[in-house]
Amino acid sequence: MDASQEQKSTLFKELVRRRIFYILGLYLGALVAALEFTEIAIQRYKIPDYSLDLVLMGMLTMIPALLLFAWGHGAPGRDKWNRSEKIGIPANVLITFTIMVSLIPADKDAKTNQQNTVTIAATDESGSQVFREVPKQELIQRLHILFFDPKDLSADNEWLSYGLPYLLSSFLQQDSFINTGNFYNGYTSDSFWQVQRAGFQDGLNLPTSLVRALARDNNTDFYTQASIGETDAGFKLTMRVFDAKTGKQNTTFEIENSDIFLLLEEAASQIKNSINTSSMQGQTINEIPIRDLATDNIEALKLYINAKNAVLLNNDYEQGAELMKQAIDLDPSFAIAMLNYARLISRQGKMQEAEGYLQQALRYSYKLPEQIRFNAKANSYAYRREIDKAHAVYKMWIELYPNDTSPKNMLANSYLWNGNKIAEAIELFEQSLKVNSTQDGLISRLASLYTVTGELDKAKSYYREYAKRQPTSYTPFVDLGDIERREGNLKEARSNYQRASVIRTDMVTPVLRLAELNLREGKLAEAQVRFDEALTISQAPNQQSAIYMQLMSYYYTLGQPKKAFEYLVALQDSMRQHKDPINVMFETQITLMHLYVQAGQAERAYKELNELKDQIQPPFDKMISFGFLYYHLAQLEAKEAEEHLLIVDKAVQEVKMDHLFYIMEMSRGLLEMVKKDYKKAIGHFEKSVELYYESVSSTNNENTMPLIYSSLVEAKHKSGQLDEALEVAEIFLKQWPMNPNMNLEVAETYFKDGDKEKARLALNKALAMWKDADPEYYDYQRALELEDKLKAP
Repeated sequence: MDASQEQKSTLFKELVRRRIFYILGLYLGALVAALEFTEIAIQRYKIPDYSLDLVLMGMLTMIPALLLFAWGHGAPGRDKWNRSEKIGIPANVLITFTIMVSLIPADKDAKTNQQNTVTIAATDESGSQVFREVPKQELIQRLHILFFDPKDLSADNEWLSYGLPYLLSSFLQQDSFINTGNFYNGYTSDSFWQVQRAGFQDGLNLPTSLVRALARDNNTDFYTQASIGETDAGFKLTMRVFDAKTGKQNTTFEIENSDIFLLLEEAASQIKNSINTSSMQGQTINEIPIRDLATDNIEALKLYINAKNAVLLNNDYEQGAELMKQAIDLDPSFAIAMLNYARLISRQGKMQEAEGYLQQALRYSYKLPEQIRFNAKANSYAYRREIDKAHAVYKMWIELYPNDTSPKNMLANSYLWNGNKIAEAIELFEQSLKVNSTQDGLISRLASLYTVTGELDKAKSYYREYAKRQPTSYTPFVDLGDIERREGNLKEARSNYQRASVIRTDMVTPVLRLAELNLREGKLAEAQVRFDEALTISQAPNQQSAIYMQLMSYYYTLGQPKKAFEYLVALQDSMRQHKDPINVMFETQITLMHLYVQAGQAERAYKELNELKDQIQPPFDKMISFGFLYYHLAQLEAKEAEEHLLIVDKAVQEVKMDHLFYIMEMSRGLLEMVKKDYKKAIGHFEKSVELYYESVSSTNNENTMPLIYSSLVEAKHKSGQLDEALEVAEIFLKQWPMNPNMNLEVAETYFKDGDKEKARLALNKALAMWKDADPEYYDYQRALELEDKLKAP
């Protein structure tokens, strides 16, 4: 062994003798423990998150002092402090202290971070605990980004007017202090039709007055107006940011870049500075770059935006889905396109295929912001009808992001449509409204739910409070009128509808409500005047749909199913311009097959139902049997109707559509009427009435109520329960005094009871409403037969 090797051996033995390795190991173990403890303390006790860095750096920089101390005192036996320790250790402590002080953020930033955010803990569906730091609600700014006006863009680049604001909005949405909206999402549902109704079909080059009206209606804090053009340097973006409350320009800037993604990142930075958003430490680490949020394949991105425009501008779901699929084919990792494709095809009834694309998108979850991942995951469970798991995802989302109203509203809606859990939904909607009191739609939802629960004073108070806060809005007075009408207070209902029509003379809803009141009171000429007024006001497909729906109901009530069917066809055409295909199917075909039959269109009805069978995938494919059920009931075919009733009953139970239970009871009652078992029918109709007033769908499906009540009265008087029949009729006629079907049932009841005078009075009301009825209309024929009996001596 040479001298150098012997020296190394001696050094190693000395290190062992002085227990250097042992002490260093204990110290490193203590370092790990200290880091774990500090991380827990950060989450639980809200200490600054930079404390972890301080602990790590402090303990690492103290290692020289540790080694110096161990060398002098690690060996067994008594030791004395030497000069090197007395100087070295204090010097090391001073250096460590200096380094740690330099790592502490500026006092302003540290205080801002603590004052502006809160740390949230939640448990996911697997039972694991996760933590997030979120901003305080009052610091969140609502920003709406309109489409960019084109300035000398080539035809190939026109899509940038739509694509760039969409990408900018999506990127800014990752900042927890900003809540962004655009015409594709984030605005109220009727925002874009307001734009198109004003004559701007493509949503570009909007006048300032219209932009300010949109900002007001959407309760936003800031909005942008911008233009995009081409230059020698690439693209030039000119943008102005406005304060929505004052209408004053906040800032203006111009950016040029040949790379659209870099262009937008610079624009995002300028916007954040202009609206004074707070920043969260570490947020940029998790921020997904713009090119990764969507795709850096420009051709795929162009197809994606054109697909969204096919739906937004033309309501063409088929073209939208086709273009979206082409975008995915060009970039198989285009996760956000997969989510949008799933949404498009699910609204065409292709639920199983949609679920597959949701799963495929989640494989690229690193390209999706967390909130979007939550939504996709919940939808995936919902499409598979694993509702409890979907709810677990929403609950975790709510816990981690308590200032995000989306998961609260989504979970509330799921409670309503998957179990009719009204109390749970009310609680969530109220929580959401506390987080963001500017959600106008929630006030109507809450009030309508309180109407269902019978808490009418509470419902009215919501509407009145909203009317005070938003004096230019007509909707609270329409809703107040609906409550009064439901209670049979027709005079008070009319007063509210008239006030609503004065507030917004360009809206058809108040006018249609007044037309319906005239119908209920038998004022047919006045009702026609109101319909003409509504048609004059109407400037958009959804307004036309509302009118055609009301006219269809109007003529059906008057015993003119053929005329009603003409408006049904018009309704289908108009709804295809603004609603998704599956809603058109259910609202104008499946649920209205009885109208087809009564209008002499039975062959067409049967053909359309068989065509629909191939368009809807499980689990909702069985709901087509609703259409067959109504078809066979209208044909008085009891056996066939019963077969489809069993299918529908099972489907409703499987998909947990408790809000449709009243429809099932009504259908059972109608089936028993066809079988002429009136006592059984009475039980089903009475249960249907009870469930109707407990169902979340009762407030927006009042057209079913006349059928339930008139069928119940008919069953009672045919079974000999004459007094009970008249009591039920009296309840209904308070709300609809001139309803011809109910007055016919009353007339037949009085006739059977031997009171011809009262029978004649009730029959005259029915015949007055049916003065222009189709001669072959079944109930009109019954009325004529009763009239002959009353004329007989």
